[in-house]
Amino acid sequence: MNGYGIKITVDNGRLVIKNGNRSSEEKPESYYLQPNQKKITSILIYGQTGYISLEAFKWISLQNIQLNIFNWDGSLLSSVNQEKENNGKRKIAQYKAYIDEKRRFSIAQSLIKAKLGNSIKVLEFLPYPGIESDVISPSLRAIDKAKDIPELMGIEGDSAKLYWKEFMKAIPEKWGFVERSGREASDYTNAMLNYGYALLEAECLRVINTVGLDPCIGFLHEMRNEKRSLAYDLQEIFRGEIDVVVYKLLSKGYRVPKSDFLRMNNYSLRLREGGTDKLNKAYETRMNERIEYEGKLIPRRKVVERKGFELAEYVEGRRKDINFLY
Repeated sequence: MNGYGIKITVDNGRLVIKNGNRSSEEKPESYYLQPNQKKITSILIYGQTGYISLEAFKWISLQNIQLNIFNWDGSLLSSVNQEKENNGKRKIAQYKAYIDEKRRFSIAQSLIKAKLGNSIKVLEFLPYPGIESDVISPSLRAIDKAKDIPELMGIEGDSAKLYWKEFMKAIPEKWGFVERSGREASDYTNAMLNYGYALLEAECLRVINTVGLDPCIGFLHEMRNEKRSLAYDLQEIFRGEIDVVVYKLLSKGYRVPKSDFLRMNNYSLRLREGGTDKLNKAYETRMNERIEYEGKLIPRRKVVERKGFELAEYVEGRRKDINFLY
C-alpha cells in the first residue's frame, strides 16, 4: 500500500484496506480480506499518511499476517507479526549458542561462506563478458583460516568491494552506479537495492518468528539497540537474490523509468509508488520460483524457511553441523 490517506479497518469481520491517493486523477483501490484466507501472508506499507485501527491490528495478528512499514528511504521501519512458535527452550538454546564462542564462530563462518558462495553464483549469472567471478574465490578460501568474527567480517568486507566492482559492469551507465553506498542512496541502483534488501529483511523476520528464535540475537552481526541482528544474519545468505532482481529490472528493456524515482532535498533518491510496485512484483516472482533443494523443487521462499529451521535445530543440538549454502 502506498500514497496518502491509507486506511486499514475492520467491518463485519472483514479487513478493509483502502490504498492511498497517488494523484488527483486516480481513485484509490480498496481490498476486502475474509478471515482464514491463506493467500495473504504480508501487507507492505510504503505510504506517507494514513491510519490503522486497533481492531485491524487485532485482526492482522490473529490471521498471522505480517505488517511491514517502510521508511521513505526504502529501509524497513517496523515489522509486526504474530509469533507462530513461542518456544522458550529454543530461545534459551539460541542464547547458549551465542555465548559459546566456538559454536557462534561456526555459525558465523557458515553464514559468510554461503554469502560469498552465492555472490560468485550471481557474478557467473550476469551475462557480461568482462565480469570475473573468480575474484572472490581467494576470500572464500580464507574463511577457513580465520580465527575470530572480526577477521571474518574483514574478509567479508574485502570480498564485498570486489563483488560490487564486478557487479557494476553489468549495470548500464545511465543508472549512475559506481559503488555500494547503503542508506540515503544518491543513485538509482542503490535506491532499488536498499528497498529490495528491506523486503528481504522482512522475509527473514517472518521466518525467525515462525521458528521461534529471537531476532535480536545474531551470530555474525553484533547486538545493538536498533538492530535485528539475526535477521541481518539470515539476510546475508539471500542478498544475491535481490541483486539479480535489481539487475533484471535495470537492464532488460529499462522497465523502471527514472520517473519512478524522486530526488529529495538532500539529493538522495527514493522510489515512487510505481518503482516499489515493480520491485515488489519482481521480488515475489523471484521468491516464488522453484529451485532444486535437497532433491526437491521448492520455491526460494521455502528455502529461506528451511534455513531458519535448520539453524533452530542446530542451536538446539538436534543437527550436528550447519550449512547455509543452497
